[in-house]
Amino acid sequence: MFLEFLNHVLSLDLEWVIGLVLNNLHWVFLLATYVFITHDGKKWLWKFILLVGSVWVILDIFGLWRFEMSPIWLFLVFAIALDFFVANTGWEKHKLTFLVVFFFGASIILSLLG
Repeated sequence: MFLEFLNHVLSLDLEWVIGLVLNNLHWVFLLATYVFITHDGKKWLWKFILLVGSVWVILDIFGLWRFEMSPIWLFLVFAIALDFFVANTGWEKHKLTFLVVFFFGASIILSLLG
């Protein structure tokens, strides 16, 4: 998806880019709100672009390997929920990284089995 987006941006195909944004407004607002809240509104647009770009790059890499990574969306929703509910608690210091890595590993294993 990232390479396709980059191709359309570099060829100045604004109709396709605007169509992509408008057809996925629910994801745009969900992720933009998440980034805005978690980073206290500081440089949220840059971090939003970085988040969406990194998800697209991960999906492109797995697509090149012919690896269906559909649980990445479940992982993304889990990571957002975990970040909201675990922030500023004792879990954040000690177990948050373990939980995120464990769930990402489980997503990969589920992709291999499915």
